[in-house]
Amino acid sequence: MAERGLAGNTIVVMTGDHGWPWPRAKANTYDAGTHVPLAIRWPGRAAPGTVIDRLTVLSDLVSTFLHAAGLPVPPAMTGQSLLPALSGTAAPREFVVLERERHSFAREGNLSYPIRALRTHRWLYIRNFFPERWPAGDPQPPSPDRGVFGDIDAGPTKTQLLENRHRPEFARAFRLATGKRPKEELYDLASDPHSLDDLADRPGRAAVRTRLRKQLQSWMLRTGDPRAVDPRTGFWDDVTSYG
Repeated sequence: MAERGLAGNTIVVMTGDHGWPWPRAKANTYDAGTHVPLAIRWPGRAAPGTVIDRLTVLSDLVSTFLHAAGLPVPPAMTGQSLLPALSGTAAPREFVVLERERHSFAREGNLSYPIRALRTHRWLYIRNFFPERWPAGDPQPPSPDRGVFGDIDAGPTKTQLLENRHRPEFARAFRLATGKRPKEELYDLASDPHSLDDLADRPGRAAVRTRLRKQLQSWMLRTGDPRAVDPRTGFWDDVTSYG
């Protein structure tokens, strides 16, 4: 790029496609699964060493590139251009929405585990649309070539959890990683950054839960999410899988 004389007028972005590849991280909407690195180099527009503490999602990159090229951002796009943030003129962002439908063939019938989550600077609100399903995959392999809890990638951490699942000191970690989850979850990230203490049923947090639930539902309706109208739609489960 430098040899072609383009280094001074090129945006370079470094990021990742998911968080930690561990239980209760990758393929989940907790910060451990959604927080990815993001570094941007743009000489003359982004000052070296600048740290921006603003809620961001990777769909923002498309809007950013269009904005940088002087092209209009289609109204249907939900991402926000990061150029104002890079120049220090962006307004605070109230929330971002995180979504999941499926990760791998991990349940009998190749069923998904759909989630929608709303993340503010302080709060994480999560909706699990099928709480009767296993979020990490079935405890028994859905087919001979699939492992147990197949939505957790194989690795030393998963092996350690499985081998020690019956030891008291591993019981809570195993349950958090593999156990069924309620319809709603709520976490105060200011005091619980790893989302381990679910506050959804605490009476003192009912107002926060209701407010975030309404914000998420409004977003889903505005963006045409089929689950806004039919939360338990089988649309994604019925789509033919070629994976």
